[in-house]
Amino acid sequence: MRILIFSQGRCGSTSLTTYIGNSLNLEKIYEPTNPNKNGLIDIESLWKKNNIVIKIMDWELKNLKLSFEELSNKFDKTIILLRENVIEQAESFYNAIENDKWTENWKLEDIKNFDTNKFYNLKNELELGKNKLLNLKGEHFFYESIFINKTDINRLNQYLNIQSKKFLYILSDNYKLRYEKIVNKII
Repeated sequence: MRILIFSQGRCGSTSLTTYIGNSLNLEKIYEPTNPNKNGLIDIESLWKKNNIVIKIMDWELKNLKLSFEELSNKFDKTIILLRENVIEQAESFYNAIENDKWTENWKLEDIKNFDTNKFYNLKNELELGKNKLLNLKGEHFFYESIFINKTDINRLNQYLNIQSKKFLYILSDNYKLRYEKIVNKII
């Protein structure tokens, strides 16, 4: 089986890729055109591999020189992962950019030198990207329905024929990067 996870940043795509890969015993590839994640990867060889789950970020399409439809056609199943709450997504993204910490736990007070214009530009860019992803063909899931209220875990497992519950812990609150209850907000 070949599974594509197509996502914006700060939507839980790394955890979701790990969960799916572990549950189905698939090779996991994260952001294949991101040199900070993988070093050099022969992209053409990825299209020939079986038993793989690949997380590709929306910004990677230009690096792959493919349309979304061309990319999606290379896979058996396509998951499009988004966030309903773009403000919280933007807060997380803003923190990662400002502190250059993409995989570490954080809380709102970690953000120093907050720039309102920069934040709103980022939020607006994420909102535009979300609207584009909503119109793509594939199975849409939201961060909140998998990681917060858990209402789509059964649908996800059915879509991918995941039988085991062994790796559900990967989708738990213990693996969230923001480790404060969301009571503080930037805006």
